[in-house]
Amino acid sequence: METIKENRLFRKLYTKGKKEISKELVVYYLPNKLGENMVGFTVSKKIGKAVVRNRIRRLVRETLRKYEPRLKKGYFLVIVA
Repeated sequence: METIKENRLFRKLYTKGKKEISKELVVYYLPNKLGENMVGFTVSKKIGKAVVRNRIRRLVRETLRKYEPRLKKGYFLVIVA
């Protein structure tokens, strides 16, 4: 699982991707042709200061790592807390 770092991919997912919404998270996803998942994480400044946002990012990343074998391959994912 690789991370998304390019702003153009984030913007593409926000505009063209499908989304699933829960109380705590929003997940944007779009199929890719790479055969593996690429993931980006975003935490709003409304959540707290940098230390809190980084902790949330680490917790979400670890949870995703545990559930990765259950996920379908070949998607761009952006997880927004």
